[in-house]
Amino acid sequence: MTAHPCNNSWTRFPALIPVSPYYLPTVGLPLILPPTLAAQSRQLLLPLPFGQRYRLENQLIQALTPETVTAFELLMLDYERNDAAQESVGRILDVLYSRHWTRITTDKTLLALYLKKVRVYKVLGIVGSNNQFVFKLGRMKGSVRRTVRAIQAGTADANVRQAARSVLRPHRRYESRRTFSRVRAGSRPAVVYNPDSLRQLLQEQGLVVYTAGKLDFARVDTALKYDAPIGFVGGHSPRTTTLGPLIKLLEAEFQTDLGFGPTFGSWQTPGSASVVHRAWAWRGYLRQQGLVARDTAPVSFVQENKHPLQTRMGRLKWKLRRFWYRLKH
Repeated sequence: MTAHPCNNSWTRFPALIPVSPYYLPTVGLPLILPPTLAAQSRQLLLPLPFGQRYRLENQLIQALTPETVTAFELLMLDYERNDAAQESVGRILDVLYSRHWTRITTDKTLLALYLKKVRVYKVLGIVGSNNQFVFKLGRMKGSVRRTVRAIQAGTADANVRQAARSVLRPHRRYESRRTFSRVRAGSRPAVVYNPDSLRQLLQEQGLVVYTAGKLDFARVDTALKYDAPIGFVGGHSPRTTTLGPLIKLLEAEFQTDLGFGPTFGSWQTPGSASVVHRAWAWRGYLRQQGLVARDTAPVSFVQENKHPLQTRMGRLKWKLRRFWYRLKH
C-alpha cells in the first residue's frame, strides 16, 4: 500500500502499515484529519504557555470524535520527540476515550478498531500511553464482553482476534488498582497555603475548578484523574503541572494532607507521596466524604496497577478464574 506523502509515520513505524487497510477501506474511517482540525492539532507542536496549551487540549477534546481520533493519533505519531505535544496528546486521548467509552463499546466497528490499536500499538514497541490502551478494557462485563466475543468470532483480522483473546482472558493486571489509591489517616498540612493564590494560579494554567465561587468537586475529580498524562509516544513520566497546586488547594480547603506529609516521592513507587499518588488518594477521600459519585468511567492510562496481586486470596481467586476460563474455551 502506498503511504500518504504527508505522513512519514508509515515508514518510520512499519508496524502500522498492516493496520491501514483495516482503518480505511474496511471500516470507512478517515486516515487524515480535515484541514482545520489538522492545523489546530499541529498547534500542540508550538512552545505554548501552559495555560494556552491546556485550553487547546480542551478544545481538541471537544472537537475530536471516535471517528476522527485515529487520524489524530496517526498525525501525532510523526512527532514523538516533541515531549510537550505528546503529553498533550496523552491527556486528550485519555479523556476522549473515557468520555466516548459507552459509544465505543456498543459499536462493533469502533470497538474492533480499538482492539486493533491495542495490538498494533503494542507491536509498535514505543513507550508511552499507546502501550496502555488495553487498560480501558479492564472492566468489561456483560454486553461488552459478548460484543468482544462476537467481534473475535466474526473478524478475519488476526490482530483483532489476538487482542480480543487477550482482553477476554482473566488477568491480574485488569483486576488490580494502584495501592496508593488508599486514603491514609489525616493530619494537618505542615504548610498552610493561600487558597486565593492557588485559585488564581490554576485559572492561569487553564484549570477552572470553581463554580459560583465554590469548589466544583466533579471538575476537581476529573482533573485529579486525568491531569497526570503520559506522552502518547515517547512518554516515560507524567506531567503534573496542574496537580501540584490543585492538591495544595485541597489541603487548604480540608485542612489535611491525608497523612502524606510535605515531601514528594517517586510516582513509580506504590504508596509514596508523589503528586500522582496524592491525586489518587484525594479521589478516594472525596468519595469518602460523599462529595463525588462513584466513578463508572474506565481507568485512566496512568491508573492501572502493573504489580501482581499480593494477597493469598487474590492469587487464588485469579487462578480459579483462569482455570474456569480455560474450561469454557
